[in-house]
Amino acid sequence: MRCRIGLLAVALSLLPRVGLAEPPPLRIEAPARFAPLASRLQNLNPHAVSAAMDLVGLREPGPPISIILTPEDSETARRTPAWVSGYTLVSAGSIVLFPERQVSYPHGSMEELLLHELTHVFIMRVTRGHTAPRWFEEGLAMVASGEHDLEDRAWGFWIGLTATPTSSEEVNRLFDDHPPSVEKAYLLAEALVRYLMTSLGADIPRRILARRAEGVLFADAVQTVTGQSLLQLEREFWAQQTAWRRWIPVITSSAILWLVIVLLALGALRKQRQRAAAVKRQWEKEEEES
Repeated sequence: MRCRIGLLAVALSLLPRVGLAEPPPLRIEAPARFAPLASRLQNLNPHAVSAAMDLVGLREPGPPISIILTPEDSETARRTPAWVSGYTLVSAGSIVLFPERQVSYPHGSMEELLLHELTHVFIMRVTRGHTAPRWFEEGLAMVASGEHDLEDRAWGFWIGLTATPTSSEEVNRLFDDHPPSVEKAYLLAEALVRYLMTSLGADIPRRILARRAEGVLFADAVQTVTGQSLLQLEREFWAQQTAWRRWIPVITSSAILWLVIVLLALGALRKQRQRAAAVKRQWEKEEEES
């Protein structure tokens, strides 16, 4: 299980903002066999939840949020693709989780999945139902649920080297495709949102959503808040990502390849000598004792 849902809370706690908002109550509905999990989810890190609220700009917790732990023999589970571990009923402001399914990417645990889905509810509440494009909401939910682990970073690096520029509209379409495309969509969505936050400020998401709450179209909200069009921001993002490709000829050149081989050989030789020395010391010790 990945233990990363508290990292965003720690990071946001360092920002010069007033105290975080109180998280809303969670009402968990579950069969008796899910009682241990229900107890864990009920005690979800409140600071992480408040940090997710702060990320999207939600200052008031609102009414309790219903979380339904659904068994596999239910009609709801039969109607839901097997690779889906949970989802949010946005209109109802409730969350459905499937505890008997393996938690799939981009989530590492049920707690992380719950925090992801809670972020969707928070976005709905802060925008008063004026939703944002799926890539933006999913990217925010990814940021809220934690930072990259090593596997995520490797995938992100691969996308920077190999992926062709993809518009945000195309990312939205990838979410409705098969699992590999969905995984790519999550990675790109999070990368886009993180780019906005690192290049323009951590408060960019909440400022954009605040404009959406006023009924401003998403593209217009982005233009007003950032001073750039969504198309301009996408081009800048991909220019940054594809900059890595300039290093491919260097990394894959014969000189670098031979240098890596030599370094590996020297490392192996050093380890071999260390093992030989250890064996020799052991022999000398045994001879002295005999």
